[in-house]
Amino acid sequence: MNVIAIPLIKSKRLLVRGSEPPRINHDWSQYSINTWQWWCEKNSVSLEIITESNGYLEDMAYTFQRWGAIPDLFKKYGSNAKVALVDADTMIKWNTPNFFSLCPLDSISLVPREKIKINIPLRTIKNYQNLFPAVQLPLEKYYQMGIQVFTTSQLNFIKDLENFVNENKEQLLEIQTKSNVGTDQGPVNYLLFKNNYKIHELSWQYNYTRPFNDFKSVEDIYTDSSYKFIEEAYIWHFVRAYPYRSQIMAETWKRVSSFYK
Repeated sequence: MNVIAIPLIKSKRLLVRGSEPPRINHDWSQYSINTWQWWCEKNSVSLEIITESNGYLEDMAYTFQRWGAIPDLFKKYGSNAKVALVDADTMIKWNTPNFFSLCPLDSISLVPREKIKINIPLRTIKNYQNLFPAVQLPLEKYYQMGIQVFTTSQLNFIKDLENFVNENKEQLLEIQTKSNVGTDQGPVNYLLFKNNYKIHELSWQYNYTRPFNDFKSVEDIYTDSSYKFIEEAYIWHFVRAYPYRSQIMAETWKRVSSFYK
């Protein structure tokens, strides 16, 4: 069985990182769910919306808590399942191939960082370096965390992450509140590399983070040229222009909804 899991956990910690306003609602997620629900039905894939914490790192941001859902899903669907944890600010294109067939059973399947705009990965690596003094994480081993496909062969990672966070919680929270870097993405990449977890790389098309990468004004939301990404990639990840995410995803859905019939 193949499973898509979308985390929509209501975190106790509203402030995720220092440069952003508190994340109070996820109204934009309806457009994500519209596309994933349709794609899952088309491809005989189960869809799970994760709304409650199971106690895993529940005093951290929801970006950490989401990882705790993975073992529970294997208990529900069996040890032969493949489970994809997918961000709620993604939308999947209607004709996307069933990427589960590309994911081997002996690996975690991830999408490498994009080769441009390296400032954020570099800043993230630098800010978390003190927590991994004996590890030199290469930039080419830095992966995006918009989608990750797990099998039981690599399930020990979930416990590794929990142990690390519990041992370094104060330092992690300080980094997140004072620095404009990712939350779980930095520690996850360090741990994957440090502990030599086997990784299978998926194409950049399965986590395209460049929609509205050069967002300048609200007018851009309604300009045709802003939507070239619809043809360029399979999974559109709306990580940019956070304050306008609702309008951007709503307009995207308006433009593509006729294909999900």
